[in-house]
Amino acid sequence: MVTARTIAQNTLYLTGSHIAMRLIGLGEVMVLVRYLGPEMYGTLTLAYAYWSLFALIVEAGIDVTLVREASQNPERLTHLVGNGILIRTVIALGAYLIAVAALPWLGYDSDQRELFSLTLILLFFSPLAVARTIFPVLQRIWLVALLDLIGQLLHTTFILSAVFLHGNIAQIVGMQVIATALTQTCYVFYGWQILPRPRVIQVDWHVWLTLLNQSWPILLSSLLATGYLPVSRLIVGQILGRADAGIYTVALSLSAVFNVLPVFYFASVYPLLARAYTTDIDYFRRLYRFSLKIMMVFIFPVALLMSLTGNELIRLYAGSNYLAGTPVFIVMSWTAVLIFAGKGLYYLILATRQQHILPSVTCVLLCIQLGTMVLLVPFVGLVGTALATLIMYTAAFGIYASLTATRIYVLEWLSVSIRPALIVLFIGGGLLILDPPTIVKWTVGMLLYGILIAIFGGMRGEDIRSIRQIIHR
Repeated sequence: MVTARTIAQNTLYLTGSHIAMRLIGLGEVMVLVRYLGPEMYGTLTLAYAYWSLFALIVEAGIDVTLVREASQNPERLTHLVGNGILIRTVIALGAYLIAVAALPWLGYDSDQRELFSLTLILLFFSPLAVARTIFPVLQRIWLVALLDLIGQLLHTTFILSAVFLHGNIAQIVGMQVIATALTQTCYVFYGWQILPRPRVIQVDWHVWLTLLNQSWPILLSSLLATGYLPVSRLIVGQILGRADAGIYTVALSLSAVFNVLPVFYFASVYPLLARAYTTDIDYFRRLYRFSLKIMMVFIFPVALLMSLTGNELIRLYAGSNYLAGTPVFIVMSWTAVLIFAGKGLYYLILATRQQHILPSVTCVLLCIQLGTMVLLVPFVGLVGTALATLIMYTAAFGIYASLTATRIYVLEWLSVSIRPALIVLFIGGGLLILDPPTIVKWTVGMLLYGILIAIFGGMRGEDIRSIRQIIHR
């Protein structure tokens, strides 16, 4: 039985794990950016950007499709996961061969090509990550949260050991490969232990075709959601240089600290949404609205405070050499509001089996984002990439608002965003006038926001009681 208490516990597990992982990861990056410097760190981020492009293709939307299909057909979980791993293995091999073959044509020197080739080895561990889908389907969220945290600790330990031993950039990447192999192996081992019996895996071509047919629209959506990160780094590196790519990556990474919170939240809620869509549409709609409220009530004040303290946060995070990325950080702080809302809409589209609308919308938005970036970066520098991303997400909601299938859900987001937005504007005006120290802005600003939300009803007690009533069965 899934209760409101279960959802709250699952979200708490993932949020706590994520916060710990982010803090550990921030410490890792703070050491790396200082150890490597802007140019070498820029080279490292370009290598990761190139790998990320092909990692997105390897993922191909299979994970979220597996979660939905297994949530609606739990008796087929082992069969679906086994075939998902096999599909990803074939795709990973093809992606690796294409990525390596394309390297000589991209204009990089021999040292960079060797680094890129080493980074691409990470593609071969992607199939093992399919085992991670077992945990949300079976609602073993505490276990995946623990494994995620252990994986981050392994990653940071291995990376920092390379730094403390004065390793070069290739040795740093090699340590990440080892840490990734150990982490993915843990997912497979513990996932196999909790799979229902009989645990027999057979090749099923029908499942392959079904998963690929359901997943390819999600692949394009994933390219829209996360593909702009590696693409934008590559564009900045080509137009402005490797040092600017490193500065841009620092600003982008810092602004995205909270952007994975919706992913962790919906890791718990998405299986329930998928199941409810076929059993209780009223529960489905109310759970979606409740989820949007949680997203918006959290991200509005965080976006405000990040934008008001951009210089101080970047100086603390990476040092004064990276302050040129402050304008990028400020713009991306407000883009996070659209990213949070977009995640909710994305999982709703998947749960309602409307992924067929994603490819055409994705193609339009990718053209808008990349075209705007190429036009703006030569004239306004690094901030052009952030502006292009903001324009792209704004256009996305305009398009979804024009579609009959998704219009009501976009309007739902606008309705739940009004009060948090107005309260944040009020607080922001006061902070700009008074200009208190950074620590005061965060402590007093968040406290005042929480009080005003409680008074004016951004998140009311009946919301909690309502969701408890419709889930507790």
